[in-house]
Amino acid sequence: MEPKRAISYRRASTNIDKQRNSLAIQSDVISAFAERFGYRLEKDFSEYQSGTDDDRPAFKEALAYAKANNCYVIIYRLDRLARTLTSFSQFHDVLS
Repeated sequence: MEPKRAISYRRASTNIDKQRNSLAIQSDVISAFAERFGYRLEKDFSEYQSGTDDDRPAFKEALAYAKANNCYVIIYRLDRLARTLTSFSQFHDVLS
């Protein structure tokens, strides 16, 4: 069976000094999930930005990539994707 195409999106809300291991932990969990359930991770998008910021560069790049390449987006937890309804609506637009 051919693996499902996917990307990962990782976000930490503060700088690396305050959340040194956050992105690494997210990466480990996402990679394990992808391997277990048959996804092939094509690309990773990560950033240190507030989830309430609707104009996050890596978030926008990840959504554009997923839409253009017809692939899944795998995240660590829902709150790592976004913390506002407007951000979720941007994600919903990609799924439509």
